[in-house]
Amino acid sequence: MEEIEIMSWLTLDAVKKKAEVVETVGNLQTGHSMSVFCIIEDDYLELCYSDSAANYLRRYEDKDEFEAAIDER
Repeated sequence: MEEIEIMSWLTLDAVKKKAEVVETVGNLQTGHSMSVFCIIEDDYLELCYSDSAANYLRRYEDKDEFEAAIDER
């Protein structure tokens, strides 16, 4: 897994717009964070939006690691 910090929700939104969203976990209106799990070609990604900590983008190595992260959330 690789992770990079993203400063803007607009950047995360741009990635999400081009991706196939698999699942969304959390809600920014009722909590402090939301993870959007999505796929772009062969890349398995988690876009983490937060209103109380750093935002980040995670790239998982394969489908198994990706699905394990969804189950963990």
